[in-house]
Amino acid sequence: MSLSTRLQKTASRLIAKHGAPMVVTARTATPMRDAAKPWRGSTGTVTVTVLAVQYDYEEEEGKDATWRLSHSRFIVAEIDTAGAPQFSTVDLTTATDLTDTSGHVWSIDSVEIVEPGNTRIIYILHVAR
Repeated sequence: MSLSTRLQKTASRLIAKHGAPMVVTARTATPMRDAAKPWRGSTGTVTVTVLAVQYDYEEEEGKDATWRLSHSRFIVAEIDTAGAPQFSTVDLTTATDLTDTSGHVWSIDSVEIVEPGNTRIIYILHVAR
């Protein structure tokens, strides 16, 4: 078993142990948009339930108390606990919103991918409310 496969399984196991199910909303284009003709095609959304762990900014990372209360990060594993890819039907890099277990809706600012080599391990969703 390669190191990247072990990292994927470790990330999945830890997130399953400490995380909670959350709903991520991502964009989907139907039919595919043409950049030269953006008026064609309609953009819809798709939702997927993922296991995620909330990871708050450290005090030195945050600008002030108000900023830290309204900004956070969520970590999501690439594979589920059975070893299957979680995102075969949705591209998580197009995610727009995340609904946590309390029902709060977070707007996703950016998605960072931890990908040593060609193997995706985790996604870090930078969010704000």
